[in-house]
Amino acid sequence: MNSVLKVIDISKEFPGVKALDQVSIDFYPGEVHAIVGENGAGKSTLMKIIAGVYKQNEGKIIFNGKEVYWKHPSEAIEEGIVTIFQELSVMDNLSVSENLFLGSEPKRGPFLNNGKLYKSAKEFLKEFGLNINPNDKLKKFTIGVQQMIEIARATYKESKVIIMDEPTSSLTQNEVAKLFEVIRNLKQKGVSIIFVSHRLEEIFEIADKVSVLRDGKLVETNEISTLNRDKIVEMMVGRKIENFYIKKEHEIGNPIMKVENLSGQGFKNISFEIHTGEVLGFYGLIGAGRTEIMETIIGLRKKKSGKIYIDNKEVEINNPLDAVKFGIGMVPEDRKRKGLILIHSVKDNISLPSLDKLKRLRLFVNEKAEKDLSKWAIDSFNIKTPSPTRRVKYLSGGNQQKVVVAKWIALRPKILILDEPTRGIDVGAKAEIYELISELALQGMAIIMISSELPEVLQISDRIAVMAYGHLTGVLNAKEASQEKVMKLATQKEKVFA
Repeated sequence: MNSVLKVIDISKEFPGVKALDQVSIDFYPGEVHAIVGENGAGKSTLMKIIAGVYKQNEGKIIFNGKEVYWKHPSEAIEEGIVTIFQELSVMDNLSVSENLFLGSEPKRGPFLNNGKLYKSAKEFLKEFGLNINPNDKLKKFTIGVQQMIEIARATYKESKVIIMDEPTSSLTQNEVAKLFEVIRNLKQKGVSIIFVSHRLEEIFEIADKVSVLRDGKLVETNEISTLNRDKIVEMMVGRKIENFYIKKEHEIGNPIMKVENLSGQGFKNISFEIHTGEVLGFYGLIGAGRTEIMETIIGLRKKKSGKIYIDNKEVEINNPLDAVKFGIGMVPEDRKRKGLILIHSVKDNISLPSLDKLKRLRLFVNEKAEKDLSKWAIDSFNIKTPSPTRRVKYLSGGNQQKVVVAKWIALRPKILILDEPTRGIDVGAKAEIYELISELALQGMAIIMISSELPEVLQISDRIAVMAYGHLTGVLNAKEASQEKVMKLATQKEKVFA
């Protein structure tokens, strides 16, 4: 069988960084070819070159037996190469249906056929297990739902090659299972799937082949059946990782925050408490209300009712500055829109929440202290950047995530909320994040960790709060919890809203 797509000796350089160095890979019809590697290994850069977003400095792209030169991404799409990028490209000010059929909307003469648009979208959403109103604006929904819409849009087009760059990063197990069902159907139709992911368990479930990149170079391409997890990790990081889920023994102290009957947009009557030195995991399927609760606690959303206590005192948190004042920090799920100022440097982003602490005589920022802080963050989190003055928008997605985590941990809050902290982060960095969470808990910090990765929640948490339909369905001791117990609570069909 001939390859449908081939990259030959592809190299790409950015100022101060050689992102790709002589990479050659063949992709075949009806095959899922996984691309794995640490953050900064060159995965997303390679995908963007294939999609026509970047131009390679050296090398060739062969598509359907002919060398191609994309002047614009639209040319790749027209020829049958569709990409789902790691950073979402949906239009959240448009409706769900308008996003699904953008550029190919059904028309009646010169006018948009809204009836057919709604009906077609409803049927298509059903295939993906999304029971939502196609006429609702996309911005109403969580990033996980938005990601499913982008995936659905890509599969709607008649494609020969579909590139999926971290497609499951915001999806829960049910949504991932549905996506894999769609991928298997696409395989049967002869579509070539390029699947970029940090989740190795997914690679073994869905991939036929895997190519490993490290520091911009191709390490190996192998049939997935010839490999195991440890071998892939070793190829990715150049060393063995002995312990993945690192959880040190730590003492859990007194309650530091208590939430009573908190209600807001998407959730109702939520009550829980967290102690010093505790890791409280929050698990639930997409739309369960986890992120909405935390954004309400830090003042990003208005509460409808309920009380929040810090150190046994009731507090009013009307905005994130109030939250910082009371010792609460939050690493958001959507780093691009809520966690970073992309046009600013790594140094500026890291120091932003800590500016008051870095000021000298309460007037000017102590530049040496600011530089020392950014150096600490870059070294501690292994942030791959040629310089602290590098603009964050030029970093890989995983390194951007590390900057967000680092800037809030630098503030040393009493309570740290982590919303999908390992989203888009490679296995080596995940182990570092787990160790850091454990170390912070050991130091007495209270940590709330929202995660859609159930094994992560089970291994890292001390207790697990489970959400379903905007309702807290149970809180389990992690030592007594299991996947079955958690999923039973996460799928409990109790409706909160009439």
